[in-house]
Amino acid sequence: DRHLNDFDRVAVLNQMLNLTRRNIIYDDLDRDTFGNDWFRINAPHDTDELIETNRNSLLTFLQAKAEIFNLDEGHPNRTEEQKHLVARITIQDCLENLLNNLRFTRESDSATYSSLRGILKGFIEEHPNEECLVYLMSADSIDNWTPRTRRLNRNDEIQQLFQGRNPRTGEVVYPGDSEIKDENILSIQIHLLNLRDTEFVRVPTLAIWTPERMGADLIRQV
Repeated sequence: DRHLNDFDRVAVLNQMLNLTRRNIIYDDLDRDTFGNDWFRINAPHDTDELIETNRNSLLTFLQAKAEIFNLDEGHPNRTEEQKHLVARITIQDCLENLLNNLRFTRESDSATYSSLRGILKGFIEEHPNEECLVYLMSADSIDNWTPRTRRLNRNDEIQQLFQGRNPRTGEVVYPGDSEIKDENILSIQIHLLNLRDTEFVRVPTLAIWTPERMGADLIRQV
């Protein structure tokens, strides 16, 4: 009962190609490229009422799986903040029971997040048993999860989600959050954040690594 003009228009297209000539389409287009890169939520705090809803959805999903999470491997001199829990979970389970239940409303997040979930949905139709890695960043246990503190920039978005390499020179104790993944496996980092100079605490947010073999290029009408 909807007019075709009301439907979202999304096309999967190789990044070497254009959908058509620029003068043919009068609407603005966004292009999302996934594969061999991180997707991060920029403003997980954008809607106050959704922070608690997202946190509850996250904890409900994780508490049922608490026993399968283990400490990730790493240098013995890592700080507690640099130690994470990790588990292998099917992509289908994560998509249907976690990612689809989390809501992020900032325009810079929501459309791309929807596109990514669409790619994962298509992928599991052909690979229903494929697993991903789920990391709980800076968590000792699901019930003892220390939030990290992050600052917002002038656009009211997270200034820098990832912790960097430590130390910067010499023997690597911690390679940096961007290296907490498997190059060839979908890797989902879940962070809890306290946002500096705000009242926002224990805000859940995501960073998702899509391996090159799962990559896709989407063009979306704005």
